[in-house]
Amino acid sequence: MMLKSGVPLQQAIELLVKFHPRDPVWKRMHVLLIQGKLLTDVAKELFPWWCPYPFSNVDVSIHSISYLESCREFLNHRSKWIRQASQLLAYPLFLYLFSIFLLMLFLNVGGIEYQFPGWLGIFIMVIFLGITGAILYLLLCMFLVTPLDVLDLCRLCFKQGWSLNAMFYSLTFSGHIQQKWKKTMIETLVFRSFITAFSGVFKIPASIESALKMHEQNGQLSVGLELIVPHYRQYLLSHFRFLCYVLKSGLYVLVVVSIFIILYFIYFPIASQITL
Repeated sequence: MMLKSGVPLQQAIELLVKFHPRDPVWKRMHVLLIQGKLLTDVAKELFPWWCPYPFSNVDVSIHSISYLESCREFLNHRSKWIRQASQLLAYPLFLYLFSIFLLMLFLNVGGIEYQFPGWLGIFIMVIFLGITGAILYLLLCMFLVTPLDVLDLCRLCFKQGWSLNAMFYSLTFSGHIQQKWKKTMIETLVFRSFITAFSGVFKIPASIESALKMHEQNGQLSVGLELIVPHYRQYLLSHFRFLCYVLKSGLYVLVVVSIFIILYFIYFPIASQITL
């Protein structure tokens, strides 16, 4: 808001430091501006650990207001995704912890260990490890960079007026996403189609690919991204919700089976001994 009203960037940061003296982000940004760092280096401080900064290698001229708005929009989308995914995972995680409690109760109650068939213990551990792996996978899906994030960044870059070539050389990622991004650049030259290359490398849904390809063929890829990316975001959220539902169902089964086993192998024998 201050930049749009004509306040220079450094003065705006100084005001933010004054108004929010306990926020270290604005202080670090102010120090970097005083040191003469580029805006792309300064804006990196706005990105927390859960949101990767993809603009560390920008080699095109940028407009400060549109660039910062793009950073803010990308941050908002990432934070909204993590918040929604966390809400969906909250109850399955509660069931997971409750199943651990039941498992510990099953193995040792009051310091007295009860014998149970070995195959049953192996069966429970296999299910427990499988559910643990599923939870870890969903947690990774919350924080890892997805094809949606890459397409969203492309949308924001087009919105700033960047060319496709500028995007290929300016956007940087980490690990295998960067390798896929480089491969996409090479295959775009081969297929003469960014969407064909992107879909082949990042494996986006066929419906999303066909819709984007239609806009690309009409020379309106930026318009297509503005229209299709929100639908793609809803598609991924629905898919994540379905996976959480499946996980929750599996945890329900595990909890019910654990309670039944505790009753059968521990409570009933104790109750019969007390009766006798």
